[in-house]
Amino acid sequence: MRGRMQPSRSSGLPRSNSRLDVEIERTKAVGTLRMAHDFARAGELFHTHYPDTIAAPPFYLYCHAIELSLKSLLIARGTSERQLRRIGHDLDAGLEAAVSQGLG
Repeated sequence: MRGRMQPSRSSGLPRSNSRLDVEIERTKAVGTLRMAHDFARAGELFHTHYPDTIAAPPFYLYCHAIELSLKSLLIARGTSERQLRRIGHDLDAGLEAAVSQGLG
């Protein structure tokens, strides 16, 4: 039923299927993409300051940026928080889900 309040799966609080919900999901996707950019930029800064160093921190930062970029797409396509949690930090699973939602 249109406009009827339904319990949210994550919080149990009422939620409606409105334009506001769509805007909230879009904002989450954009915020997640911005965070991905920040992690990628941090990896770049590390390499700028320590160009001859091979270390775990920049690899972590780049991998996290990839993860967040994939999840941003998934959020924008309506993937549930439950499904995102199932993907976790698995980049292969995130990529597979993103491709199934239109990436590439």
